[in-house]
Parts: sequence; C-alpha cells; structure tokens
Amino acid sequence: MLRLSSVYRAAIRSCYFAPLFLILSYSAPSQALGLMEAWQHALTHDPAFLAAVHARNADSEEKHIGRAGLLPKITYDYSQSRNDSTVTAGNQQSERDYTSRASSFSLQQPLIDYAAWSRYQQGEASAVLADEQLRDASQQLLVRLFQAYTNVLFSREQIALVQAQQ
Repeated sequence: MLRLSSVYRAAIRSCYFAPLFLILSYSAPSQALGLMEAWQHALTHDPAFLAAVHARNADSEEKHIGRAGLLPKITYDYSQSRNDSTVTAGNQQSERDYTSRASSFSLQQPLIDYAAWSRYQQGEASAVLADEQLRDASQQLLVRLFQAYTNVLFSREQIALVQAQQ
C-alpha cells in the first residue's frame, strides 16, 4: 500500500503558504470544516493530486530500473539427464545405465557500458522531474483549496449580510 503520510508531509513541507493556512485554520475553530482538515481530505481524495503521487512513484522506479543495468549479472545453470543404453561391440554387449549432471555459475560485469549509464542518468533525471511535478501538483491543489475555501467564507459573509439587511 502506498505510504501517503510521507507524501502528505512532503506536500505540506513544500508549500510556502503553510504558516498562513495554519493561522487561518486555528483562527476560526467554530467552523464545521477547518482549512487544515480540508487540506488533509484534499490530499487523500483529490484525483489530480493522487494521479501526481502515483506518477511520481512510477517515475521514481525508473531510477532503479536504470541502476539494474549497471549491476553485475549472475547466472546459474543446472541440467540432469538419465542415460540407459545397450552398446554392442563385436560379440560383446554392455549395458550402460547412468545419470549425468552438469552445473555452471557465471558472473558478468561490463567495464564500460555507455547505454546502461545513460539509462541510469535518465532514470535519475526522471525521478527528480517526478518530485518537482508532485510539488507543483501539491501547490496547485493548495491554490484550488484556498480559492474554494475563501469562496465559501465569502458566500457565508454575503448570506449573513443579506440576512442582516432583511
């Protein structure tokens, strides 16, 4: 299962507006849903942000795939065969009944493999790009959430004003 708690911490840490939201959320404790609670719900339920989280996880695997091309390759082979035959040479017949086994172990490490090195570098760059895209998605989520939250607060104020005028 995806560890979203670390994603939440990274998303909150990456946002520059977190202190402002903390002040706003604690300044209005009488509201049904505070800003921090809305932020937590948005992190777990917003499809655009969750898509960015999964894309980051997929792209971060590219680094491991690229590194696998640089690691040594180990191979082990084993075979077993049973032989049962009759050999005739002149007037003599001999029965041959035996089992043959073969085993091999090999370790290969290329000294210079530019293609594998470039795949590794590309995977590293892909992982960094994915982290930045996740940070961008979290900031976009924060802006959308703040706009929606302030629109709701403004609407409540407008309703209260209309009710006071009536």
